[in-house]
Amino acid sequence: MQDEPPCFEQTLTSLKTGTAVRLAQCGPGVAWLFEQSLSKSDIPSARDLLTLAQQRLRIYHYDRVPACWRYLYTDATLLLACARCKTANRDESWHAETVRLLDMAIIVAGAEDREPLIFALMRFVQQSLVHDIHDTPAKRPGKRRKVDQPDLTRPIELLDRMPLFMPKQPRVVRNGCSDWPACIQWPDLSYLSRKAGPARVIPVEVGGSYTQDDWTQRIMPFDDFLCAIASEDVKADKLYLAQHDLFRQIPELRDDIIVPDVVFSAPQAPDHLPSYHPPMNELQYSLNAWFGPAGTLSPAHTDPYFNCYIQVAGRKQVWIAPPSLNSRDMHCFDSSVDVDEAGQTALMTNTSRVNVFDETSLPVGFDRARNLSQEAILNSGDVLLLPPGWWHAFRSLTTSHSVSIWF
Repeated sequence: MQDEPPCFEQTLTSLKTGTAVRLAQCGPGVAWLFEQSLSKSDIPSARDLLTLAQQRLRIYHYDRVPACWRYLYTDATLLLACARCKTANRDESWHAETVRLLDMAIIVAGAEDREPLIFALMRFVQQSLVHDIHDTPAKRPGKRRKVDQPDLTRPIELLDRMPLFMPKQPRVVRNGCSDWPACIQWPDLSYLSRKAGPARVIPVEVGGSYTQDDWTQRIMPFDDFLCAIASEDVKADKLYLAQHDLFRQIPELRDDIIVPDVVFSAPQAPDHLPSYHPPMNELQYSLNAWFGPAGTLSPAHTDPYFNCYIQVAGRKQVWIAPPSLNSRDMHCFDSSVDVDEAGQTALMTNTSRVNVFDETSLPVGFDRARNLSQEAILNSGDVLLLPPGWWHAFRSLTTSHSVSIWF
């Protein structure tokens, strides 16, 4: 590259002035290695640092990783990205690989206060990439798969407008967020692709439900994912972007969301959950995206927060049941199951084994849960208001984009 962009100089300056303190807990050897790598600014030394960070991250459970190793992962990524930019004229594939590298710093390490540097570098690299989700026939989404419209015998009560305060019982608000720019724009896959820019990657779930034996996770290109979830190929892997902070990774999409007033209503803790508290962050609410094809299932489970769940595009069936039902009523996973056989079992004691949408195969002893349950069909713009502790499950009837706001 003839001229280094301002974002390149800003990144190296930040790494020179702020990294030693961030990496102190990694030990003096790691801090020294980073200084040496920074002085060289070459690909091999930066890659070695990133490999070291990856190895350390694998040692810990994801929510117990010491912050210093996340910092090393992020800063080594930035250093490697800068090194790749410097040698771009000798490596024709550097563009997409560098965007992926920067995305992984957000997905894996959280990126923390380095996000502005990551996005600045990413935008610079993306300028060299030609971007069109419909550039080849293979990229064009096929006809959308659909699931038959179910009959509802126990409907959730409806509201005709968004309330200012959270109701004590679950309610569905028809067209409660239909004025969102997201509801207008997101059905167009090319819009989502253009907002993200070329070569972006995201974490997705592979399989119909995370309770199934063949369930796994994958990092894949965002454009490929968008086309896959709209495909009519019933033999293809079922992919689901689930409970992901997509709006942190692609902040341009956050502009399409208008957080409803009810999220700021500070509802009182419900009687069945006196220890309730909102998400422990500065905003005291949490945004997550849920994108998937027809037939995708979220099994019946409970969450500890109030939930404002918005159906942005497509249609989705929701099943709910009161918190008075216990884990035995719901046939949940529990700690008596061999955890070595299913490593995440102990983490799913609030998750039912039952496919609540298949009434022909409900197990013996599920009658109480069935009789107390309610259902609804959420269309684009509809909102589900759900207090904490309620059992809930979702099934996509078409290609579906949803947003949950925990508060």
